[in-house]
Amino acid sequence: MLPERNIVDRYLTKIFLSRDFATSKRLQRLLRYIVDAMMSGNEELIKGYTIALDVFDRPTSFDPNLDSIVRVQAGRLRKALKNYYNNAGSSDLLRFSLPKGGYRIMFEHIEVPVDPDPDPDWELDELENAPKPSKVETGQKISVAVLPFTFLSQSRDTAALADGLADEIISLLARNEAMSVASRHSSFRFREPTDLRQIGAQLGARYLVDGGIRRAGDHVRVNVYLVDSITGINIWNHRFDCDLEGPFALPDKLAIKIVMALRMQLYLAAKRDIQHKKNGEKTSWEVFLQSTWMPDETTFSLEHEKAHIAQAQSLLDRDPKSGKAHSILADKLSYLCNLDPLFDTADNRKAAKHHARLALDLEPRNSDVTFNVSMHYWHVGDIFRSVSAAKRTLELEPHHLIEAFLIRAIPYSCTAVPDAVLEELIAADSDLPQDIMERWVTLSWIGLMYLNNGSYQEAADFGWRARAVFSARSPETTIWLCCALVQLGDVEAAQELIENAMEYWPTLSLHHYADVVVPRHYVGCGLLARIQSDFRTLARVVKTHSDYNSPKPKFMMIRGGKD
Repeated sequence: MLPERNIVDRYLTKIFLSRDFATSKRLQRLLRYIVDAMMSGNEELIKGYTIALDVFDRPTSFDPNLDSIVRVQAGRLRKALKNYYNNAGSSDLLRFSLPKGGYRIMFEHIEVPVDPDPDPDWELDELENAPKPSKVETGQKISVAVLPFTFLSQSRDTAALADGLADEIISLLARNEAMSVASRHSSFRFREPTDLRQIGAQLGARYLVDGGIRRAGDHVRVNVYLVDSITGINIWNHRFDCDLEGPFALPDKLAIKIVMALRMQLYLAAKRDIQHKKNGEKTSWEVFLQSTWMPDETTFSLEHEKAHIAQAQSLLDRDPKSGKAHSILADKLSYLCNLDPLFDTADNRKAAKHHARLALDLEPRNSDVTFNVSMHYWHVGDIFRSVSAAKRTLELEPHHLIEAFLIRAIPYSCTAVPDAVLEELIAADSDLPQDIMERWVTLSWIGLMYLNNGSYQEAADFGWRARAVFSARSPETTIWLCCALVQLGDVEAAQELIENAMEYWPTLSLHHYADVVVPRHYVGCGLLARIQSDFRTLARVVKTHSDYNSPKPKFMMIRGGKD
């Protein structure tokens, strides 16, 4: 019997991040290909010939008697898996092996031994007798517990620092309506080392935040881990370094930085866990989460965004008073009006406006809702309302990383940007954990700020840096980068980027962006003439499908456009 797909994917992710696999894309592709074929019931694809063509890009004339690449790479895969399970994967409960003589993966489940004599000093009596959920699940919220942070120094100051930091993280996470956070009283019982899966089951928490503190004089290093309580796998970890500035400054400031990074990781983990559920099995909140785009999704396309719209509409059919669904529709409809000229109709624009108003009326205290509405207003060029909704988001959730950055950037998105503001935005980006996907947003917007100032080299530099963080063909940020490249004379690079984007956004029109979208963003602004001239130059020298074809409009009608 095959294991569940979401469990398989979690362990694959852990394998690919290990030392044996992280630097070998070939081994990753081979293992992923075989596992995908087995999980989808297409085992007929697991042959040397098809593997050579699909994984190693060999031509149809491939002859295994003349080219041993599949056999060689399979041998390397066996050795890498063996080495992985002897080291980083020694505690994995699901194991993959590749027996000799074939290319089919074997799945092995490892039983977890139960400790018959737990430590009597653990104060678990109340937890044992308390009602518990039948299983840990996402349900209507993301269930999370923050464990007391460990510390190497035995001084009272360090112990208080560790507890204060964990306590502040609990407080900040609890402000998010999407989170169900275990109380300090419950989670702080677990100070002694134990199996994190047992802790998750005891607390009814799907995810655990664990950490440790080291202190050397006034310098403090904190390692933070986000753990899947079902598998015991580290989903994410990061190291934070800072200096003490006072007895309370560190827990407050550091906790905000940690929660800013944790927030998106928790959303992403919850979204991954529900992606294999059938629509009828998903709760309303899970449908909302599924329809929300997040910056580590490998697919970012017109069809993908339309699928998000359909998911939000299905949620609205189930619950007409869902402010979350209305906010998704407000954001997505206005976004597609800017990027798909066939979608840019009066009905769709009116529907987006209607959904934005209802979203705020129905759920004014939900930070996810106010964030989506803020983005809707930016898409339509209403800077004042966009900033107002952003302020509301930060009132509800001060540690919302993207909104905390955008509230400083949005007011300058359609005007010249003072050097002091640019320096502030660059410093804000530099202060973020450098490995988080959200930096695609911050770097792209800094590039837009430089584009507004006519600093094309800096705009291109930040645009390329953004693509290094996230390269999933975002059409709008690609257009910003290409506008700068054309002004620098690199038309060839701009053409290539636009052609790549059009694979996923086939109706993309640079003329529509220059003639319709730019005036939306820059209306009443002294920069409009120059900015529009720059984007019209881009549209003139870089070709899209719309330059060769003039398809008849196909309008996607969205319900809810009447006031």
